[in-house]
Amino acid sequence: MRKIILILLLIPLFSAYGQEIILQDDFSDGDFTNNPAWNGDNDLFTINQFGRLQSNATIATTAYLSTPCNLTNNAQWEFFAVFDCNPSSANFSTFYLTSNHPDPTKATESYYVIMGGTKDNVSLYVRHQGEEQVLIEGREDLLAQDANAIQVRVIRNDGLWELYTKAIHEQSETKEGEAQSQNATPSNYCAISYTCTQSKGFAFSFDDIIISGHEAIDEQGPQWDEYSIIPPQTLYLTFNEPINIHTAEVNVSCEGKEVIISQLTTGLEHEIFIQLDEIIDTTKEYCTELTYLEDMSGNPLEGLDYKCTGIATPANDSAIRINEIMYEPDTEGQEYVEIANRTPYSIDMSNWRLTTRKKDGTFNQGNHFPISTLRPYNVIALTGNSILLRNKHNAPDTANIVECDWKQALSNEGTTIYLISDAGEIADSVNYSPDWQHILAKNIKGVALEKLHPDLPSNNATSWHSAASTYYYGTPGYTNSQYTDVYDTEESNKSSIWAEPEAFSPDGNGHEDICIIHCLLPEQGYIANIRIFTPSGLFIAELADNLLMATENQIIWDGTTSKGQNVEIGIYALLFEAYHPSNGKKIKKKIPLIVQGQ
Repeated sequence: MRKIILILLLIPLFSAYGQEIILQDDFSDGDFTNNPAWNGDNDLFTINQFGRLQSNATIATTAYLSTPCNLTNNAQWEFFAVFDCNPSSANFSTFYLTSNHPDPTKATESYYVIMGGTKDNVSLYVRHQGEEQVLIEGREDLLAQDANAIQVRVIRNDGLWELYTKAIHEQSETKEGEAQSQNATPSNYCAISYTCTQSKGFAFSFDDIIISGHEAIDEQGPQWDEYSIIPPQTLYLTFNEPINIHTAEVNVSCEGKEVIISQLTTGLEHEIFIQLDEIIDTTKEYCTELTYLEDMSGNPLEGLDYKCTGIATPANDSAIRINEIMYEPDTEGQEYVEIANRTPYSIDMSNWRLTTRKKDGTFNQGNHFPISTLRPYNVIALTGNSILLRNKHNAPDTANIVECDWKQALSNEGTTIYLISDAGEIADSVNYSPDWQHILAKNIKGVALEKLHPDLPSNNATSWHSAASTYYYGTPGYTNSQYTDVYDTEESNKSSIWAEPEAFSPDGNGHEDICIIHCLLPEQGYIANIRIFTPSGLFIAELADNLLMATENQIIWDGTTSKGQNVEIGIYALLFEAYHPSNGKKIKKKIPLIVQGQ
């Protein structure tokens, strides 16, 4: 008998060390904020008289609660859901099995079960790199009742997903289907969510949640999400996963001067509150540098470690301008519109949208900016999928790109788009046309129109230019490739071509393996040919063939010929030739390039 007792006592310890990890909650304690702690839109949830977690909304909304959980490998999820309504596209609930963000609506990687919708079914979805895909489509009309209750079970085994359901009117469990998927990992959270109309704000309940499986190995560092000011003395930071505040090293500055930090505290596990030793000046920007930050697994911060913010003020009709338009992306691209802030103040963009007019002159619903801040003299790009947009145009990490439910597509033939507030104030409008593209741009699909300077007239074709090919035909969320300083009174017709380094060794050892050809031109729109020759004049490589250039360009030579062969050690000549089709100006220059050994 003593041996049996010893074994029973050891089983929980064995499970706690990663073999069979279980998260369980039946909400019988009447508190969803502890053991485990669910957090999010807490005011929009309650525990009802039946001991279930219930929606608690008096308005049309989408609400969520999440809790830390990284059980994704060989795992099983079980939960019970109740609907005091016939669900629809405006009234449905979602259980997020995995999510890489505490707010599942902001997750770029997640697996989730949607219950309801237009087909009144239960289906399994995956979101990978921000793109949603149905994995398992459940039986239609399963929830087509005025009141519903359903038990849901999902199994994952080495990438094989299985979905099971048992509605209250069914005698046994039904397998809805199975599918293979291993994309959206790792996970940091699981979550509960509902979307409702005003009359159905109390119609959704959840209970008997059991999650078991093997803990996924966390090898990815945290990413910095939000950064804002909470007057009078606090800076607020959020991350995509729980972080270790005890090892955090943080610096704060204002206009280049250090600001003393009095205390670092945390609210939820993915939040940091920086208490300053002074009252925040609401007219200035505060910059925070995370010199070191790690997650609970010891993985260091990934991505941006430096951000600036200020108190956002409402925009007026002279503050913001349309600055870049991608109206006809190619198959891999995304439509987007970029807005420029012309003021020294941070601007709240959450009440603005991009739209067009209907035939009767009224405005369409358009594409709304999410809660976002546009920094002084900065730009922000709005799109339907920020991840795909960044990848397509190779945008830097610092590019300010936000996404929305992109409901209104842009016309490929040209139209007038308006930047308008919710109050009906028009800040800017552009009647763009494909004719504004560069005259030698044979295929304008996937080429953005860039404004040369935010202060130029928006409806003047000469204010716009095709984005440079050297910038992947678009610069969403950062300085335009065709940017021109219209306030530079010293007109310059000079051009400069130089190599960095002038002598390089393309031997693959990681040190000066490539040569960067810098091309600084007096204006945008030049068409360039760049070729490499031997000292005797033998052509060996072509770096550019009728390439549309920006004012600043970088071309890379890796020391190979046009046939892909490595050149020999020696001195070579680079010939740069460019002409401007609009004014006939020509530029021609030769510079030496040296290929050397180690």
